[in-house]
Amino acid sequence: MTGYEDMPKVVARATNDIKHHLWSLYWISRMLKAEKVVELGVREGDSTRALLAAMKDTGGKLVSYDIS
Repeated sequence: MTGYEDMPKVVARATNDIKHHLWSLYWISRMLKAEKVVELGVREGDSTRALLAAMKDTGGKLVSYDIS
């Protein structure tokens, strides 16, 4: 399964305040062919899952950090 195929589940599970931004995060990472992404402030992990889906498709690496 590709990251693209994972995205509908990622979006459906997300909280309302970020739900509408997840496809943008996914596609920006894909279009840039991101090799390395650093995410600061993970909270519930919704954006993390979208970025992971993109990294799954690009073969890139994601580092996510949160102080909690």
